[in-house]
Amino acid sequence: MFYRINIVLGLIAVFFLSACSSPQLATHQSLINTNLPDLITVNDINGSDDATHSYQVSPDGKTLAWIGPFYSSNYIGGHLSTLFYKNLATGSENNLRVWAGYYNWMPGSKKVYADLRHHNEVSTLYVMDLEHPSDENKPVFELADTRLFIIDTLKDDVNHILFSHNNRDKKEFDLYRLNINTQKTTLLYKNTNNISGYVLDRTVKEGAVFAYIQEGKKILAIDGSVLFDAGENGVVQQVEYDKKSNALWLLANNNSDKIQLLKLDISSMAVQVVVADENVDISYYGMDEKYQPAVVVSHPGYQKFTLLDKRFQPILDKFKTADNVRVDITSSDDKRELFTIIKYTDFGSETYLYDLRDDSSELLSESRSLAFSEKLSLREPIQFTSRDGLTVNGYITKPNGVEAKNLPMVLLVHGGPMFRDYWSYSQEVQLLANRGYAVLQINYRGSVGYGKKFFEAGFGEFSKAMHNDLIDGVDWAIQEGIADPKKVAIMGASYGGYATLVGMTKTPEKFACGVDIFGMSDIELMSKNFPVHWEAYRPIWDKYIGSHTDSVELKAMREASPINYVEKIQAPILVIQGSKDIRVIPAQSREFVKKAIAAGKDIQYWEMTGVGHNYGDQYNQEKLRSKVDNFFAQCLGGQSAG
Repeated sequence: MFYRINIVLGLIAVFFLSACSSPQLATHQSLINTNLPDLITVNDINGSDDATHSYQVSPDGKTLAWIGPFYSSNYIGGHLSTLFYKNLATGSENNLRVWAGYYNWMPGSKKVYADLRHHNEVSTLYVMDLEHPSDENKPVFELADTRLFIIDTLKDDVNHILFSHNNRDKKEFDLYRLNINTQKTTLLYKNTNNISGYVLDRTVKEGAVFAYIQEGKKILAIDGSVLFDAGENGVVQQVEYDKKSNALWLLANNNSDKIQLLKLDISSMAVQVVVADENVDISYYGMDEKYQPAVVVSHPGYQKFTLLDKRFQPILDKFKTADNVRVDITSSDDKRELFTIIKYTDFGSETYLYDLRDDSSELLSESRSLAFSEKLSLREPIQFTSRDGLTVNGYITKPNGVEAKNLPMVLLVHGGPMFRDYWSYSQEVQLLANRGYAVLQINYRGSVGYGKKFFEAGFGEFSKAMHNDLIDGVDWAIQEGIADPKKVAIMGASYGGYATLVGMTKTPEKFACGVDIFGMSDIELMSKNFPVHWEAYRPIWDKYIGSHTDSVELKAMREASPINYVEKIQAPILVIQGSKDIRVIPAQSREFVKKAIAAGKDIQYWEMTGVGHNYGDQYNQEKLRSKVDNFFAQCLGGQSAG
């Protein structure tokens, strides 16, 4: 497809979802008697001006669909939304209710599907018929304790979907063909060989596997022979089979440091480097209608495009108007003539329907925040050198209307850790900055996107060099005069929550307070309670944290676990946990809080009932926002909604 929808792994943005009730003035000396903007409420900044999102044009280019306001979020793992769809020729509209917050088109442009993830990470697959709409859609696939991944919707087959699920063995995901009309599944591949992905021959109507991706780094032909090997700790990230030229297009390490766009000639086995960036990995490529790479994207600081098909230059000319503008092509028709495009600036987003044939565009929706741009701040790429000489990248956001000098600061740590922060509009960052805080985000070693060596530098470095990178970033901000060294907070979710607990126990003198959102406190406990459907990823996790079955590595796990150092806590910590989290189980937070309170430490704890590894429904998000807002106001001195 000629688009990419970003899926956030690890740290999910904290959406401050409630309006101000009893605003509290800032008390930090650098914020008193300044031009700090008025408080932004959630209605100012959250979502689009008309509460719509997820615009997508149909494969035949005749219909535009989008999601409108949801009616309920009480259904476990999802919410009841309105799916609107419009005939672009006649302008006529229709709608139906769906159990999902997103959807994708099926081939034939008559149906859409939605893969609903529950809090326990079990999946339900729905297919909605837009020609015969019904508000009583029943699942086309749902099995107890089973997770699924959509592999392909088969461009020339309107009746089948290829998907993998782990019903046979919770550790393995087998490949199936699903008939969406009869709900019959046909096993195509029984995964007993650590297969992590499938390369399809799209010329076969009902879908045929051309090759397999093994362990995320090797491409195997169906006879088991190796077509490509990315090397030790290498990654095969994206693959497309080009049957006409008998080649594979792939994003991978070619036994190289950075992930590159490569072309593998299957006949000669020759590998050609098509696009590379010396500073960062290539993030993704978008295909044209002939399954040739057309658009290549990387993220060295701001988003960067490389065009392989100059037909699409008008898109960049119209929308990519500055470095600090991000353009995401979120859908297109099969002819690559009609597109939906989101344009992000520091101040919000605009969604357009764009017609390449006449270079025309229609504004479909825009974020509410654009009306309050004077209250928002610029998010800028930064770079510094760590104490051991490693180049580390990140972002700094300085509050608008205030001199960036001796400010209270929030170190906002991304999750994963196999993720990274990207430049884009961020509600979370903007709301923190509006309160008067500088916001520092660091892509510490072990983050993805900066090459294999940078990634590998995180192996075995939980609570050590990975944490040092965060502290070095804080020291950079202090040395630059931006941050008040006595008023720095640390906050994050998942790994970011773990980093928060490490910061509050290993370097307690650095932080005035911390917010841990479902972070691990006990690495040994995590290793022993590894989610069964994650087993394919255990080898890479073992490189980060070791194995609890090895006595030496078990000792290192315990040394890297904040729960064993609660006596070193010197400042308040707010801990937030989901009661249904199967990734970071509730015992991670409960036991940490229990030990810290017993040690007489200042700990606030909130467990979100019925919530998994996420922020739950609107009520939970509103409550979370209020707790974080008031917590930081007390320990950092920024303004708050009260």
